[in-house]
Amino acid sequence: MELEKYIEATKKVINAAYVEIEAALMKYSEAQEKLKNQADKYSEDGYREQYQAIVSKFDTDSQAAVSKCRAAIQEQKSAYMKVVSAYYTPDGGRIDLNDMNLIKSGLPMTVDEVCGMIEKHSDNPTMLRIIEKYAAENKMMDKINEKSISYTRMLVRAKDGGKREERIFNTFVNLAGAGLNHPDEHYTMFQSRLDVYERDAHLDLLKAKLYIDPATEEEIKKIEQEIRDENNEKNKHLDRGWGFHPYC
Repeated sequence: MELEKYIEATKKVINAAYVEIEAALMKYSEAQEKLKNQADKYSEDGYREQYQAIVSKFDTDSQAAVSKCRAAIQEQKSAYMKVVSAYYTPDGGRIDLNDMNLIKSGLPMTVDEVCGMIEKHSDNPTMLRIIEKYAAENKMMDKINEKSISYTRMLVRAKDGGKREERIFNTFVNLAGAGLNHPDEHYTMFQSRLDVYERDAHLDLLKAKLYIDPATEEEIKKIEQEIRDENNEKNKHLDRGWGFHPYC
């Protein structure tokens, strides 16, 4: 599945909304300053009325940006989940008839034989769900897990049917779009971290794969090292800030 492109598109949609909120805030500040400079032209009630009109204009503009953004986010999620659903939905065309006949035959299989079957179908959710059902019915899951946690991960995630991928998308939107909940100048703290949220979602999607091949494993390690390095650098600055100062 190529899901990262939907995360990237959603990031752009959210950033565009933040740009619109910034423009609305600028107009709001300019209108407020103009009103202050002309305060002597209005009565107390008239000034209050003008001020409320400025606030109402900002609310209208910012909420329009938010509504447009949320609609675009939903479009991206629908496209994202369509890919996820297509991947995990049982497909009769992906059933291996030889292995299916073996499973249905009632012939007892060893844990090693079942693990071999899991490896064979590591990127086939349909067969993995069939194998998981066989393993569960024959009380083999614990022994399969002892062989390798990656085997049980594949079986469980195939059965999960994309719920993990949906959570990843939702988490990204909740973090990246937090500034949309109450549009004001604080949106910048979320806008500044959009690339970080995207990277985290990308990492989670790599880890969510049914089968993590060596190339994927290497990419996961690289990203995790980048995160550790960044955290270590932040901690260094904190240490300097809270260190001992002899002349304080």
